[in-house]
Amino acid sequence: MKSDRHTSFFYTQKGKGKAVILLHGFLENHTIWEKICRRIKRNPQGNHP
Repeated sequence: MKSDRHTSFFYTQKGKGKAVILLHGFLENHTIWEKICRRIKRNPQGNHP
């Protein structure tokens, strides 16, 4: 978790290479990105149906 006087946020780092930042909406959490993360890992060049 990172924080300053006004904001707190959690993040996960996985893999190597260039960063991809995935943001979820209000009342959601990181689990909405699990399928996407698996696809990115298998097809790193952007072949994601």
